[in-house]
Amino acid sequence: CPNTFIKSVVILPTPVSQITASTLVGCPPLTITFQGDNSFNSWNFGNGNTSSLNLINQIYTTSGNYTVTLVSQFANGCSDTSHVSVNIYPSPTSDFVASVDSSCVIPLNVLFTNYSTGANGYLWLFGNGTTSTSNNLVNILFNNTGVYQNALIASNQYGCSDTSYSTLSIYNEPIAHGSLSPSSGCEPLSVQFTNNSSNSNNYLWLFGDGGSSILSNPLYDYTTSGLFQVKLISYGNASCSDTLELTDTVNVYPNPVASFTYTELHVPVENSGLIQLVNTSILADSYLWNFGDNTSDTTKNPIHRYSIYGNYEIFLYVENNFGCWDTARQNVRISEFHGLYVSNAFSPEYGPAEVRTFKPRGIGIETYHIYIYDNWGNLIWESNQLLYTEPAEGWDGNDRNGQPMPQDTY
Repeated sequence: CPNTFIKSVVILPTPVSQITASTLVGCPPLTITFQGDNSFNSWNFGNGNTSSLNLINQIYTTSGNYTVTLVSQFANGCSDTSHVSVNIYPSPTSDFVASVDSSCVIPLNVLFTNYSTGANGYLWLFGNGTTSTSNNLVNILFNNTGVYQNALIASNQYGCSDTSYSTLSIYNEPIAHGSLSPSSGCEPLSVQFTNNSSNSNNYLWLFGDGGSSILSNPLYDYTTSGLFQVKLISYGNASCSDTLELTDTVNVYPNPVASFTYTELHVPVENSGLIQLVNTSILADSYLWNFGDNTSDTTKNPIHRYSIYGNYEIFLYVENNFGCWDTARQNVRISEFHGLYVSNAFSPEYGPAEVRTFKPRGIGIETYHIYIYDNWGNLIWESNQLLYTEPAEGWDGNDRNGQPMPQDTY
């Protein structure tokens, strides 16, 4: 006996997974735009990245072959899978070295050495407008100062390329120039140095006495005498330098050294206020004494008589032929003195000057009067003149009329 069973079967729609890519080959870094269908998408880009977007950009930075998988799925659970292969070509590495990267030499010849890898084609672009396709060494001449950007484009058989750069700086050569003032004088001598260098950043002054300075315009003190040659080194960019030996030398004159000693003299009598000064100065050519009693002297080793005992400050100023000077001073104690010494004979017509005049010797005399008479009581000569408490004049042996008196006792 027949029987019939009927059941409906529903066939659900299945998506068709389809990948659309902007490109599938290229050089790194390569950006590819992927687009799936309108279903729910699940991407695996083969480089470790995934996504569920319908439209997405993916960047491949490393050369190699990558399988991109797209799983498309409807809400009913039906799905489909599609695949594409992405081929990222190897990229060359551009690299080069210049024999110099900075200089102050014009013209300048620079050697460029190619250290690129993975390339079979090269294009050099130099900052002075020169180009080259050499694959190894390139000599380029630069004739002017400036900053030059140099580039090397390295490419391979896939059309992939890489570019490297270097900068060459060519500077003006530094020029050292300077002056000094004053060029001569007594020690210690302060000299101002003026820097007029050009194309320079740093400086070194060598003062000739072992001293130095890195200041641009130093003020320097010379503390010893002598003749000193000064040098200025000016430093520019690229370790360039220029050295100037100044035409003016520094001539530092020696200073004299003032000094002296003294001794009290006891002639013609003890403690007469007379002193002998002994000049022990060195390198001196002229002298000026101030004895502290409003008197002075310019001899080297003077003898000086004080009219009043007491304390005095003796001042000695010395100078040499260069105009350099020094001073010395001492406090002098003049021993107490006073009194009068009268000789008992003299010789008006013969002998040295000091015995041809009858002149009493004394010091510290406040008032004084001397009379000379002949044997008959006639006044022949008299005096009361004092100079600095000393008798100021003497009898020459003549009478009041200027006639010589005979040898006798008066």
